[in-house]
Amino acid sequence: MVDQGYLISEVGDPRSERSKKGLIVIMPVKEGPLFRLGRIRFENSTLFSQEQLLEIFGVTGGEIAASFGTKSREGFERLKRIYSNYGYLN
Repeated sequence: MVDQGYLISEVGDPRSERSKKGLIVIMPVKEGPLFRLGRIRFENSTLFSQEQLLEIFGVTGGEIAASFGTKSREGFERLKRIYSNYGYLN
């Protein structure tokens, strides 16, 4: 459920019941709160504005937190590539 934005969730022990149609497996689930990203801020950039960096990075505040992992890795790669084009190698 973490990949859906439910970072604090619980899955209980399954139990089973018999029915006329077969076995029913019951899994108790507590989703917990849905997490969203708060504010994203870049500091100490002189080459690009805050708005430009947010657009390059591709992640905005308010998104479901689950998408942050993949999108942030891709965003970091884009930022590194663009900065390297301007002579920043690290």
